[in-house]
Amino acid sequence: MSNRNSLKLVPRSSGSTQETAALTILAEERPGKWPVLAWFFIFNLLVTFLVVSEADMFPPRLSASDIGKRVRKPLISRRSFTFTPDRELLELMADEAASRVLPVYSVRLNGWTDLWRTHITYAFRAVEDPVFHNQDDLVRERFNQLARVDLDPITFRVLQELEFPKFKAALQTLFTNVLKDRLLVPDVDAFLKKHPNGIELLVEPREIDNYNTPTVLRIGSDYKELLDLRRLTTLFQSEIETRFALGDRDNIHEDGRRALLKVAVALIQSHLQPKDPASSLSLNLRERPDLTTERQKEARRQIVRKPQIIQKGEVLLPADSRITLETVKIYNTMLPHLASRLLGLFGYFILISLFFAVTIWFSTLKFGGARGQTSDFYICGALFLMFLLLVRVGWALTTGIVPQPDSILFPALFPAAGAALLVKILIGTRLAVFFAVAMSFIATWTIGAPVQISIYYFVTGLAAAGVVTRVEHRNVLWKSGLVIALSGLFLVLTYRIVGGNLIDQETLRLCVIAVLGGLILSVLLSGLLPVLEYVGGYVTDIKLLELANSEHPLLQELREKAIGTFQHSQQVAELAFAAAKKVGANPLLVKVAAMYHDVGKTRQPKYYIENQSGEKNPHDDLKPSMSALIIKGHVKETRDTLEKAGIPAKVIAVAASHHGSTLIEYFYRRAQSLAQPGEEGQGLPVPVRDIGCQPLAPRGPAAGSGH
Repeated sequence: MSNRNSLKLVPRSSGSTQETAALTILAEERPGKWPVLAWFFIFNLLVTFLVVSEADMFPPRLSASDIGKRVRKPLISRRSFTFTPDRELLELMADEAASRVLPVYSVRLNGWTDLWRTHITYAFRAVEDPVFHNQDDLVRERFNQLARVDLDPITFRVLQELEFPKFKAALQTLFTNVLKDRLLVPDVDAFLKKHPNGIELLVEPREIDNYNTPTVLRIGSDYKELLDLRRLTTLFQSEIETRFALGDRDNIHEDGRRALLKVAVALIQSHLQPKDPASSLSLNLRERPDLTTERQKEARRQIVRKPQIIQKGEVLLPADSRITLETVKIYNTMLPHLASRLLGLFGYFILISLFFAVTIWFSTLKFGGARGQTSDFYICGALFLMFLLLVRVGWALTTGIVPQPDSILFPALFPAAGAALLVKILIGTRLAVFFAVAMSFIATWTIGAPVQISIYYFVTGLAAAGVVTRVEHRNVLWKSGLVIALSGLFLVLTYRIVGGNLIDQETLRLCVIAVLGGLILSVLLSGLLPVLEYVGGYVTDIKLLELANSEHPLLQELREKAIGTFQHSQQVAELAFAAAKKVGANPLLVKVAAMYHDVGKTRQPKYYIENQSGEKNPHDDLKPSMSALIIKGHVKETRDTLEKAGIPAKVIAVAASHHGSTLIEYFYRRAQSLAQPGEEGQGLPVPVRDIGCQPLAPRGPAAGSGH
């Protein structure tokens, strides 16, 4: 039963007459508290699970299979903690440190000068020796042996024609201009393939340098500091054509220039790739594995077990980065243990329970008025959970489509606090306000948005509920949807102004979403309203107006079978409507109940005086007690008829109480005249609902017809 106060119509006798009924207040039996507490517990538990993100309660752990994958979003530390690497990670870190050590090479800068001073100078000196006069083959063989090249007879003959001193001077000029401070290698691409991260180069001092410590050069992965044979040949050719083909005294004919290029390249190539790798005159970079190993050992020694303090909010891994073993270890260490997570969940549950306990306390006891029905809180709680679930699911879908959405995007798309409109229609304004407050706060918490977003929820929710005064047709819900859309549009523009980015394409997109969100919500509310009316047994103005239509089947049947009763019901409805407006009751509810209060008379319409048109009264042939039973029976028949027709319970309760417990005075007087005294059995059923307007109203029309 309801815990609302009820009004009971109690007769008061004075002699042999029945005076006007008086109204007294009798409290109905209150429901048990345990079902209410159980629902409150379940409600808060479900809200807690919806608010607390799955990632917080059951965070996914990283495993070895995740190593190498890229993360879409940055991994952020959720708490402050200390991380100490384990043995596996230390070994991996040591290996990585060693792998980052660049291979060590050494070279003697301008080493070609040593080559020139020894091999080349000796080779040209030998060809000028008189011993080899007119012995071209022996001269060429000796030159090739000393210079460590393999010149063919044609090229060597060109050298002889140019005269060796002139050729030697041209070659020395070419080397000086092109090879100065150059780092020579056979093939740069081979170095890049072998050492993609670059190398460390030790430039050893020459004999003429005044320092003894090698200079360290770090050669990057582009190897732009190195010069290989292919590029060197191009530089030689460019220098030869520039310097020795100008027509001046240094001019060398074309065959001589080709021979000069061939000799220069052959000399460099033979000493870049010497047949004897241990040759001290190699122009190539020399790999130093001993130094590389030493540096790798030093890098390993630098890796020690050192605790690392990580602060809350610190970026563990930037977006679009690959997961490493270190990331896996740190991230899994950050995750709290199950006991800690359960304790945190319990803390959230306590906070949410306190929030709703205080909200319910204030909404029911601290703002005046009677307490709401228990079913109101069941329906209101279920509505809250449903919309919060929609918020949670909608937010997950939104973030899946838009990786990093604007904080106002989802509230604009789904202004969940607009559900306060349904609470306003079904229950009342006071609870609707508290519903909007709670939904604004909890929905903002659920999506992890800034606190100012709750203002968006709150304003749109109250705007939707505030625009409705009386819901007399269902297009009022569309009107509320339009109000939500307009208020959302205004709030979006305000938020963009605060953010300093009003004039951009994103603002236009958010405005369109805000308008669509209001319209989508109105569609959802329109579909939910009849469902909640049925489940909660609510009687809204919309439903009452539908019942007040004179074309309703029950009213049509009443008009056809009992026209007098129909007219009487219409008169009672008008009187009850006026009385309800005077006392502040629901006039539409009272009017509709009055229109249906005598539909049970259609079963035996001629037994009621308003339907007798000069015909014989059937009660004349009945005992007074039987007549009283027939008259009383129309109340039960009315209730049965209304229940079968699916009329709301509240309307039935009001209609069934329209006579109160007053005496059926006509048959009581007749029984007295037949010597059957006693009022027992001559009264109508006691009312069960809080309606005092309608039992008063029938006394006017009925009394006029001898009823």
